[in-house]
Amino acid sequence: MKIERMEWGAFVARVQKKDFEATSLGWSSGFETDPYQIWHSSQSKIEGGSNHISFENAEADKLIEQARVTLDEKKRNELYWKFQEILHEEQPYTFLFSSLSLDAVSKRVTNVIVHKAGFDIREWKIP
Repeated sequence: MKIERMEWGAFVARVQKKDFEATSLGWSSGFETDPYQIWHSSQSKIEGGSNHISFENAEADKLIEQARVTLDEKKRNELYWKFQEILHEEQPYTFLFSSLSLDAVSKRVTNVIVHKAGFDIREWKIP
């Protein structure tokens, strides 16, 4: 492999044109996000879109579409889990790691509630 360093704007332009054999990128997102923009087959055909790797899978598309209109959280999560299984099996990306996080809060802080998405410091109280 020949590693090529380049200015960020030039790099982004090449990724958007899909002019690469391999690349290393980092993703971050909210706690529950819509995977449509990155993973739906229709997005692979959009120049400059976010489906940079041209991932296409009809079953994944169907699951994403169903999840987008499913209000029941449990059912929606089941659809997303099936979608994640497809990503795991097909491995369109090689996911390298997810940073660990260790949080600590002083004993003097009260009303600390650990939510699924983490802390909400607006709830905290310091007597």
